[in-house]
Amino acid sequence: MNYSELGFKPFYKNFSILLNNDNIMDILADLDVDEVFDGVLVYGYVNYETGFTFEILSIAQQEDEGSFKFFDLPNDITYKLRADAVKECECFFYEDVYDEYMELFKDKISSLETYAENENVSKSRRFDFLDSFRHEECIDDVQVVLLKEGLQPERVWVRIEELGDKVISGKLLNEPNQDFGYHLHEKVAFFVYTDEDGNQHLLCDMNLMAGACLYNENMAYLVTTILKNKKGSPNPLIIEKNCGNISMLDAIQQVLYLTQLHVGSTNKLRLPITTSYADKICKNYEYVPSGRMENNLFFL
Repeated sequence: MNYSELGFKPFYKNFSILLNNDNIMDILADLDVDEVFDGVLVYGYVNYETGFTFEILSIAQQEDEGSFKFFDLPNDITYKLRADAVKECECFFYEDVYDEYMELFKDKISSLETYAENENVSKSRRFDFLDSFRHEECIDDVQVVLLKEGLQPERVWVRIEELGDKVISGKLLNEPNQDFGYHLHEKVAFFVYTDEDGNQHLLCDMNLMAGACLYNENMAYLVTTILKNKKGSPNPLIIEKNCGNISMLDAIQQVLYLTQLHVGSTNKLRLPITTSYADKICKNYEYVPSGRMENNLFFL
């Protein structure tokens, strides 16, 4: 068994023994040890920027009947291995010693808390349906297909950042070859689509219509108008909830309905009717005659 065969999950926040390869021998070449060692005891974690990483805790010498003897490493030096460097190494797991090792190596493991991810990213690592789309080492990066009318579907890498009700959002890690209206490091939202053959795909549909939204408990992005001639990119409203018990979904629906109450025209408003004209007045304040806004509405 090895990392390439098992994937990251058996190693994530767990102890394992990796048998030697050239990369392990190179990183420990300067150690002054008399023993001939066969592998290393490691603890797996994720560096959000650089990917899955193994912290080397001690060197291991294989004994009879598959057991190992461990030798301490200097406490003032850290040794790390990226997954790509040891993904073909044979590995061993010993579940019954987890608590013992956590206590024994608590100082080194606690130092890894600096790499702790946000709650959404941590939760996404448990989603099995994402595994077939993940990068082998940078496991928070997934392949997403961009869709937009008039363009060819294009596959890009996206680094997961947030989880919505039915969508996931993240930042683009490469510049699309076509003009989708989104660029390197900008945030996009995607969802899981299952086709008629049962195959799953991660899709980012950029043919957005009025009412499309991305939200969590406290914030939402809401598209309220359609694109003219299907050109350009949406300019969504940002909705933030600072108090009250209303759900974000109810708030989104109410804001969307208020953008459709434009009784004086067939054109749709971008802003809710309750704020749209106030917004127009503020934008044109410099053209209002002097003294007309002191005690009454200037247009009365």
